Amino acid sequence: MNKYKKLALIIVFVMFFLWCLRYYQLNDGKLVSRKYPEKIYGMNEKVEYGEDIVYGKDDRSTGYAVTLLDKRIVDCEDYLDEIGKTEKDFNIYLPERVMEVTLNISNINNDDLTQGVEFFPIWLIGRDWHEVYSSEFTAYANDIYEDDTNASFGIQVKQGKSYEIKLIYPMRRLCFSSYTWKNIDEESMWLTITSRPNRKLICVQ
Repeated sequence: MNKYKKLALIIVFVMFFLWCLRYYQLNDGKLVSRKYPEKIYGMNEKVEYGEDIVYGKDDRSTGYAVTLLDKRIVDCEDYLDEIGKTEKDFNIYLPERVMEVTLNISNINNDDLTQGVEFFPIWLIGRDWHEVYSSEFTAYANDIYEDDTNASFGIQVKQGKSYEIKLIYPMRRLCFSSYTWKNIDEESMWLTITSRPNRKLICVQ
């Protein structure tokens, strides 16, 4: 088995583990589908976090809101050209394509400087797949992070202000069925914003 096949198997295992962990946490440790009320928003609709939990047992982004402004799927090689990077700038196995979503993050009434919006809980999900954002791609795509991949885990915004951010999701062929990959441009997908007690999603396409 060559190193690329081994790397592909490791990626599949890690993605499966993360999916199991996410499913467990979203359902409070119980294998129950759609346990919480679900509300789906569209593009350009403001989604307020409120008191809903975004991840884990008590992680919140109270006072913040997020709006999906734009999205696009781009071949990875073309995207690397756009951001001026090469394969050598990454510590991950590069995907065939990436999904770029542009979000407006606004602080409506949160004056706690220790709180903000973390990106890891904002998953890109389909009917039978999911992707987690890439901190490396996201750091390179947003000037605010100055290529610091350790800083692109989230964002804090001053009260009454907003900021546009691009989240980049790697889309690897091996994580999709043949049919889904072939029709990925028409695939239904959503961004997860909160998990409970109200599950809020944004429809991407």
